Amino acid sequence: MSDENVDLANRFHWEIFQHSNFSVADELLSSDFRWHGGMGQGTNQSRPENVKQIASAISSAFPDREITHLETIALGDEVIIRWSMTGTHQGPLLGIPPSNKLIMVTGSDSFRIADGKIVELSQEMDQLDLVRQLRG
Repeated sequence: MSDENVDLANRFHWEIFQHSNFSVADELLSSDFRWHGGMGQGTNQSRPENVKQIASAISSAFPDREITHLETIALGDEVIIRWSMTGTHQGPLLGIPPSNKLIMVTGSDSFRIADGKIVELSQEMDQLDLVRQLRG
């Protein structure tokens, strides 16, 4: 099951966030999906629709973004991915107008998978660092 779980977690990043194929969220995420921390912090991440909104905002803010997986670990129903993202700030994000600055953020995502769907994401990333880079 670990290989299938890793494929699901990879597809979450590549298809939804890297390639802006937002409709894939309906296929990958359970209807009661929850997102804790990171870009999901302070929002009610109870539906795939919320993930589509966040991915769309990131896509608009960083149209040239490049996501890189630094490390992937699979343990039973959990997949952990350490990642980085670079991109040029070309659209508004978090209330900050475009700065045309190149940013780089890193984080780690811990996915919990059940019945072939992602049911939970716990994300660690330094949003304060992101805001500092955007405002610079």
